[in-house]
Amino acid sequence: MRSERTKRSSLVTSTPTSGPSIDPTATGGLLAVDARVLLLDEPTGGVAQRETEAFGPLIRRIQRELNAAVVVIEHDMPLVMSISDRVYCLESGIVIAEGTPDEVRENEAVIASYLGTDERAIQRSDS
Repeated sequence: MRSERTKRSSLVTSTPTSGPSIDPTATGGLLAVDARVLLLDEPTGGVAQRETEAFGPLIRRIQRELNAAVVVIEHDMPLVMSISDRVYCLESGIVIAEGTPDEVRENEAVIASYLGTDERAIQRSDS
């Protein structure tokens, strides 16, 4: 199982000095098999905030270059809102909201579940 997870997550790599980048070998492999859906499970997990901010444009670039749908499972709301055409928010495995980033950002259940009532967190989700 571990080697399978490593293989799946090796498309995007990150180093402390250069930040996130696309692994050309992994990208080539996805192109060779004509991948149409790319699943990224918490791609910014364990990554410093500065590198996290660079993932948005990188994920969009992957989407364009592969001409594929990208499904991202992520807790970083600013990242999710910046890269998504459509957002699904879950709480305890139940979809509590779906729609465009703007629609979901304004949803009361999402605000309560993901952002709480701290105005600073809500404002950060607009970035």
